[in-house]
Amino acid sequence: MVVGFVSDKDITTILKLLPKKAVYYFCNANTKRALPSENLKAMAQEYGLEGKAFSSVKQAFETAKKEAQKDDFIFLGGSNYVVAEAL
Repeated sequence: MVVGFVSDKDITTILKLLPKKAVYYFCNANTKRALPSENLKAMAQEYGLEGKAFSSVKQAFETAKKEAQKDDFIFLGGSNYVVAEAL
């Protein structure tokens, strides 16, 4: 899962809902409102979510695609900024 959030939203509710059996690629969207990926990673770890932090959506998405297996599903989301950058 490639995820990134903005810093002015309560993301704890969302983190509680995300699956623990997933690989996470935490990223920063290119906006002043972005929650730094290292902070997001630390918050996610409190909910049992493990992954790597990246400084950009592009880096996170490219790494997720390279590391994905044939039948894996890549979810990209968290913030519309993240999805917009990937498109």
